[in-house]
Amino acid sequence: MTTGPLGQGFANAVGFALAEAMYAERFNRTDREIVDHHTYVIVSDGDMEEGMASEAASLAGNFGLGKLIAIYDNNKVQLSGPTKVSFSENVPERFSSYGWRVHQLGEDVSIEEIELAIEGAKAETERPSLIALPTHIGFGSPKQDSSASHGSPLGEEDVKLTKEALGWPSLEPFFVPDEVRELFAAVPEEGKRLEAEWTESYERYAQENPELAEQFERSRARHEPTLPPISEAPKFSPSDDPIATRAASGKAINWLAPQVPELVGGSADLAGSTKTMMDGEAMVLRHEFRGRNLDFGVREHAMGAIVNALTIEGMRAYAATFFCFSDYMRGAVRLAA
Repeated sequence: MTTGPLGQGFANAVGFALAEAMYAERFNRTDREIVDHHTYVIVSDGDMEEGMASEAASLAGNFGLGKLIAIYDNNKVQLSGPTKVSFSENVPERFSSYGWRVHQLGEDVSIEEIELAIEGAKAETERPSLIALPTHIGFGSPKQDSSASHGSPLGEEDVKLTKEALGWPSLEPFFVPDEVRELFAAVPEEGKRLEAEWTESYERYAQENPELAEQFERSRARHEPTLPPISEAPKFSPSDDPIATRAASGKAINWLAPQVPELVGGSADLAGSTKTMMDGEAMVLRHEFRGRNLDFGVREHAMGAIVNALTIEGMRAYAATFFCFSDYMRGAVRLAA
């Protein structure tokens, strides 16, 4: 998905990780784990400054989304200049307070050290992980560590100087060394092997669990769910006693809930008022993802972005708040539209 405004992608990643946890809880069986993946997100100083990222990070820590790994590209530069002008907090400590596992890397880190940090994050199953990675914007160029390399092209002469400084073997545009071609040429074959393994396992799963497989395929393919005839839907007439639209919505949600298993949703601390609770369904809690009712807390903007991600993942996701608070989630609503 394309995000645009800073912070949206981070909150989307929380939604993707939440979807993985909910799908895994719903569909996996002891001998068949058909949902088992990590969500990775690379975030910038700008993402860390946006309020919605704080909302989303707090919620991810509360849920204990152990398969969420964020890599913080900390280059200390933004469009207007050094981040220290407006941003001086200790981000790793902030994330630690949210309940995240934090791994702080050094300035001159090697690829091997980054790989070890990612493997350590994958081994953590109880908490989301933040890998704080100091970097240099415009690395090797005359504009390294400068906001001048943030939003403008280097230009032909500076590109030439950068290639010379880095010992790049060619000055031609878009040159790809043979060793890089060889490395990436092997990637599709490995992907085919992994996909074939998963497909074989899933085919056995589908034979053993046909009803679950039907739900899984419908949800993952985002097909229209099979709904009952419209005559069975709740009806509201002008001759009836007055009813608030939120109450009518609640009746519709609870009519749909038993018929559409992928329907999930909730509100920003307003379930009793917005009537978003599905009767008889559990709440999603820390390390408990079988439920379908979500309490996003007072986090409207993150709620909108997380619901967008749940929808991208194939769930029928909804969220509610009071109309005046909906302005706090306008960015996510615009992207949904």
